[in-house]
Amino acid sequence: MFVTRSVRINKAGSPRGFGEFDVLERTAKQVRPILRANILKGFESFKGRINLREVEALAQAGRFREIEALLPLTELEGDLRNDFFRGLRRAVQRGGDESAKFFRRVIGGLIPAIREGEFAFSLTRPEIQAFLNTRTASLVQGATVEVMTSIRQALTEGFDRGLPPRIVARRVRNSIGLTPRQVNAVHRFQEKLLSQEPISAFTPFQREGMKRFQAPADRRRQVDSDFIRGLTPERAGKVVDDYEARQLTMRSRRIARTEAHMAVNFAQDQTWSQAIEEGLIDKENTRRRWIINPLTACCAPPKKQGGAGCICRPMAGVTAEMGQPFTLPDGRSVMHPPAHPHCNCAIALDFVRPSGA
Repeated sequence: MFVTRSVRINKAGSPRGFGEFDVLERTAKQVRPILRANILKGFESFKGRINLREVEALAQAGRFREIEALLPLTELEGDLRNDFFRGLRRAVQRGGDESAKFFRRVIGGLIPAIREGEFAFSLTRPEIQAFLNTRTASLVQGATVEVMTSIRQALTEGFDRGLPPRIVARRVRNSIGLTPRQVNAVHRFQEKLLSQEPISAFTPFQREGMKRFQAPADRRRQVDSDFIRGLTPERAGKVVDDYEARQLTMRSRRIARTEAHMAVNFAQDQTWSQAIEEGLIDKENTRRRWIINPLTACCAPPKKQGGAGCICRPMAGVTAEMGQPFTLPDGRSVMHPPAHPHCNCAIALDFVRPSGA
């Protein structure tokens, strides 16, 4: 039997009530733009290597199978790997620095040796380098497969439907970095523009983007069907390019959100492991506790929903020994959050001692 002394901090005025949430969410928000910029840079670097004129010439000649061989796919992994790695490294460094600062300030109040020392996060730990390499490789592999799938989807559709070579070339380039579902959305948007469908056929997101191409004096007005009928093929192509760019921005934000939380939670866990190695806390008398964010619907849905479909809800208060994984309700083992996309859970440290000690 253990008596638990939790270091979770109820901060006055904090809407979440836990110091860990404050630190992790603030840090994750700080590193998201860094990751998003690096993700976009990786995809844009590859897109910049595609020669649209050559792609269009091959499509004109009906040599669709040669287009894939023309694309510099061998350089895609290099572009993504370099930019993903740099972004993740900066995220882990920021997460570790903030976790160490919180560790000194809060846990140092319980353990004087921590408060009086000069404990600082070290990015040179072998576990951190392994995480950066593994996570980057996983991201690159997933992104590369999606890019290949999207390119082949664009080429197959272009061949089957006999689309003009210029449109095929644009679709190949515009598919880079998007999910197949987003690629379909871009293609459908392009078709609606070219067929001059009524404004009611476009989504609010699409109409909002088209306002950028109105005359400055008209941008406060809603886009109407006259605007669509007045688009030249060249201008319609630019509208599609803008829509694709906004889809890619959305995609990069989703990736950055998940990876930011993964990076800062990993950095926090490594901060604690480093403290154990330096003899600042006792591994045998310390536990990690899973805490869910009560204000995030995906992690703590209202009772009227019964928590249906939320894998995090049963994890509230579950503890694990230092260095040991948590077991999720679906059987997966994870060392720390996130347990799913958009997960906002955190981990708290609990100090324990045998009863009667």
